[in-house]
Amino acid sequence: MESPKDFTSQAILDAGKTAPGALVCAYALMATLGPDHPLYLPMSTDTQLWADFSELPIMLSALVAGVEKPKLPIDVSPLAALCEQHRDDIGEGETWEYPFFYLELLAKERRLCPLFWGTSTVASQLWTYEAYQVRNSDAEEHHRRCKRIWETEADTWIAAGMIEPHDDRPWLSRLWYREAEDRWNSPRESRFSIGLGFAKIPFYDMRMAREKLIAAMKIDLWRTSIFCPAPVSRHETKEWQQACQRFALPHRRRTVADVKKLEFENFVRSRWEKGMPKKTIAREAVEMGAYPFGTRKWSPDEQDDLANCRRAIYRLLEEREEAWRREGGDAY
Repeated sequence: MESPKDFTSQAILDAGKTAPGALVCAYALMATLGPDHPLYLPMSTDTQLWADFSELPIMLSALVAGVEKPKLPIDVSPLAALCEQHRDDIGEGETWEYPFFYLELLAKERRLCPLFWGTSTVASQLWTYEAYQVRNSDAEEHHRRCKRIWETEADTWIAAGMIEPHDDRPWLSRLWYREAEDRWNSPRESRFSIGLGFAKIPFYDMRMAREKLIAAMKIDLWRTSIFCPAPVSRHETKEWQQACQRFALPHRRRTVADVKKLEFENFVRSRWEKGMPKKTIAREAVEMGAYPFGTRKWSPDEQDDLANCRRAIYRLLEEREEAWRREGGDAY
């Protein structure tokens, strides 16, 4: 579409070679893949830790001004600005999963671009969350209903700004933050992320987008596989480094370690707040597997684990006490 005047309800359908009943928002598009899609992969050879590589975990505290920003293949500056505005609402070690990470990568590469961006109201009125669940017997009625709504409302939505063209802006620029009503009943570590949302979300043609999305995922895996005639397989090559950076693998690996450490710290904090002795906390942490959270350098020894855990707890609580003195408040 060459100009805003070309952005009409019919032009959207013509450009996407689609129909109103086939429109689907990004949330529903990803839901069509289910939890076991090609980019849901193990993060260790023992397959005890799995991750959805179509999403991106972002440590929100790392985006606050004065902290080194992570090197990522997408622009997270809009999210960083939100974090800076509401830094007091960000819990220590709070992580947010960016659900459209892979879709934004594909859009940047012009491999799969949204037809348009629209509000959640548009998504709900077009029944986009139900589109991929419609059975053959109900498909005709679903398409008639969506066609009627689109013809009645779409141009009004465009005029009101509820629908807008896709452009090259960072996708996170469409984020907003609203303090959750149940903020004080929510965990301290997640009070900011539960208030994050998108003012507008991307829309696609369901069948075409789903086929392209699955194909792109499989190709990304195939290029590094032994089944590829010329796989990207050497760590020292430029192509390998580009592939690692594209999926923010260094960032993810650091984040997983950080999350494990933070789980231990939260474990200690929750029990310390209840008045539990440090020795008891250490014993419970070892018994429940909260410690050790790193890779062992020697065979397991419960006595060594207990002694090391106690030292880690003493060190952690001393650091918190020092933070309390600097900030003039309670570290916990």
